[in-house]
Amino acid sequence: MKENLAKATAKAIKEITLSDIYDAIGQVKDRQEQDFRYLNQRIDTLGQKIDTEIGQVRQEIGQMNQRIDNLGTQLNQRIDNLSQKTDAQFTQVNQRIDNLSQKIDTQFAQLNQTILQLVMSKQKES
Repeated sequence: MKENLAKATAKAIKEITLSDIYDAIGQVKDRQEQDFRYLNQRIDTLGQKIDTEIGQVRQEIGQMNQRIDNLGTQLNQRIDNLSQKTDAQFTQVNQRIDNLSQKIDTQFAQLNQTILQLVMSKQKES
């Protein structure tokens, strides 16, 4: 009987031990599933935050590009205005130079005529 009692006790210990092991494995699996669900939720939350921040950065980049475009347009307008002013001033300077050249040409022509008349009158006198 002692032998049967020992076998029964060993069998009971094996059953309890296997049962405990299966329970522990089940608990570990449950805990892993909970951990994975938590980690997946955290990853999703962080992914959403990253997407939101990327969207904000893209908006800011778009705004900066608009500012740069506006400043470029304003700069081009200022350059065009200065170019037109410069062209107008050069035109005025060229007109003044042309007027002075004509006056000089006229005065030289008059001077030449006066010299020619003086030379002719000297020749007549001699």
